[in-house]
Amino acid sequence: MKKIMLLACAYCFTYAATASESPANFKTAASIIEAMDWVKTPTGTWVGTHAGKKLFYKINATDGTLWSSADNQKWEPVKENTWQDKNGKWLKLDNNELKSSTDGKAWSVVLDSQWESENGTWYKFDKDLILWSKAEKM
Repeated sequence: MKKIMLLACAYCFTYAATASESPANFKTAASIIEAMDWVKTPTGTWVGTHAGKKLFYKINATDGTLWSSADNQKWEPVKENTWQDKNGKWLKLDNNELKSSTDGKAWSVVLDSQWESENGTWYKFDKDLILWSKAEKM
């Protein structure tokens, strides 16, 4: 019983001490922790769908073209440069900007360049078109 009381007091003290910190400090710490969770993908590929088929995708960082593969070995260029995320939303990389669309016609910029793939992994591109991933939901 004494251990439980001691743990409860320690928890309350820790909560009270951190609650009195300024919100700016928390945003900075949260940003650092979130940035640490992103890792560069070893292969630069992700899983997506197109026309109901599950495909692997990768970006050629030199010219920004999108490539797809059914087996993750034989790659073909994707003419329209689009793929679908986990929820069926259309995505495309246009002049190094990630854009999304619900109908494949009207496009808007994805400000954080992040999307959730078919397998539940979150991805984003940096300014050099390097692919980063985060396995947990944001």
